[in-house]
Amino acid sequence: MTGLFPSLSDRLRDDFQVYLASGGDGSAAALWISIASAAFAGAAFALTLRREVRDRAALWVKADPMTEPDGKGGVVFIVENRGRQPITVGGLGFEWDLDRPTPGSDDYDHVLANNPWDRVRLEPGAAHTFWWQPSRALFHLDTPLRPFVESGGKRVYGPPERHLRWLAVMGWKPEMPIPPEFAQELPELPMLKRAHARWKLWKPKHTRAPFKPPPLKRSANEIQQMRDELVRRDERPS
Repeated sequence: MTGLFPSLSDRLRDDFQVYLASGGDGSAAALWISIASAAFAGAAFALTLRREVRDRAALWVKADPMTEPDGKGGVVFIVENRGRQPITVGGLGFEWDLDRPTPGSDDYDHVLANNPWDRVRLEPGAAHTFWWQPSRALFHLDTPLRPFVESGGKRVYGPPERHLRWLAVMGWKPEMPIPPEFAQELPELPMLKRAHARWKLWKPKHTRAPFKPPPLKRSANEIQQMRDELVRRDERPS
């Protein structure tokens, strides 16, 4: 498409030279030809930019906590290439930048769920899933976490959530017991700071706004008491 516009500009220039050779006044014609050439060049640039934006790879990532009946649990990362070009992805994990630290969260700023050197190539429309099964709680369960996938030295973010808390609610029993200071309710839930500036309108909305976790329908202590009662019932002799 872009090759069409230079040929039109060349044709206008040739016609102008023929016009001058015939003895015509070239001042007005030169102005119109300059305007036409600038318009064609601008249209070519706009079409090229539109094509580049539409054809670029567009990554999408999401993290879902899941548990098994025996208490084993983890997070399933789902990465999709929703663009028109293939792309290679690397590290998967969580990051957080809080307005106030939670117990254990200030020891890290992110955690990787896989080996970032195990790269995966995604064709347009393809998806990749990865199962992360942590052996222990690294920090407080109510720490809001933002999932990310790395590609080309940049991170693409998914919707944030309290993934560890939801694992605990679903019956997660890691290899190492959860420390009491990581499981108890906080007097006030921390807020996750925005990942991108507010004016970057091309970024997803959830990355341009702070995230404060909504309260659970039941408190964490109530849920834990219910689970303890179910365990005691199962342990009673029939």
